[in-house]
Parts: sequence; C-alpha cells; structure tokens
Amino acid sequence: MKNWKNYHDKLRNRPARPLLKEALSFCSKGKALDIGAGSLNEAKYLADIGFFVTAVDPYISEEIEEKGIEIVRKPVDQYIFPKETYSLIISFFTLPFVSKNQIVDVVGKIKSSLKSEGVFAGQFFGPNDAWKDREYVTTYTRGEIQDFLKDYEILKFIEEEGMKGSAFEGEKYWHIFHVIARKR
Repeated sequence: MKNWKNYHDKLRNRPARPLLKEALSFCSKGKALDIGAGSLNEAKYLADIGFFVTAVDPYISEEIEEKGIEIVRKPVDQYIFPKETYSLIISFFTLPFVSKNQIVDVVGKIKSSLKSEGVFAGQFFGPNDAWKDREYVTTYTRGEIQDFLKDYEILKFIEEEGMKGSAFEGEKYWHIFHVIARKR
C-alpha cells in the first residue's frame, strides 16, 4: 500500500480539477459526494461555491472544521450510500483502486445515490495502464465502462493514453478514461 498521507500532502495546494469544473456546468447545486476525497481540494472548492459535500476517504488526515463538508473516513465499498440524495458525485482517480469483485456494486450504489438528472464525474484506468499488474489496481475496457454507464446520458467520454507525471512516482504510462455522465 502506498503512503496516502504523503500523496495527499503533495496535492494539498493544487486547484480543483478541470473535470470537476466542467461537470458543474451540467448539474444544479445541492449535495455532492466526493469519493476518494484525499486532500479535500475538490470538497473545499464545492463547499466554497455552495454545495454541501460528503467527503469519503479512509486516508483523510486533515482535521477540518469547514462549513459544508462532512468527513467520512471509510473505504468507498463500506460507505452507506443514501438513495437519490446527490446532485453531483465525483470520484477522481479512485475507482481504479476498487477491486473488480466490488466495482459493479459500487457503481450501482453511485447511480442509486444520484438524484434524477444528477451528474457523475470521474476516471477509470484502461487495460494498457502501466499500473495494470499491481495487486491494488483494477483496469477496465471501454466496453466495461460503457456498460457501467448504460443508464446515463454520456456528456464526456475521453480516452487518454501516454506518458505523464504521477504524484506517486515520476513519469508513467497512463491509459485512462475521463467521464462525465448524467443519470437519466
């Protein structure tokens, strides 16, 4: 297992991800769920613009007292997803760390937890990713991801492959799918 505290510390001052800002153009304000909230960058950004955010991540080390953010220190597969609650659910670079035998359940809970017209934004690793053989990483084919999203309107589905930096290590070969989808 990686040292998640060091990882979160490296990312603590980075701005909110562009995929989040893009997803916001498709949803209304309300409640948001940040799965794998880590250094809380996106949770803080969402709270600052008026969302009430539930930040789920067992490795959140920061103690915060910010209004509009509830911290849940649990793995995503142990989180109790409330039904039809969130207008936005984000999961940036977290679902690849959910085991293959749990992902269908987690993806189903994400869907049931979104309100009608709610938006999901996140990433999945593809089968060519350099980390594909690591025991804690799960990759998915384009078809598997599209199957996860069959009951959504796909607003963005971008496949990216190539060498880029990583907060864990230097350069790595990424194969990643960036997704924004709205629940029908």
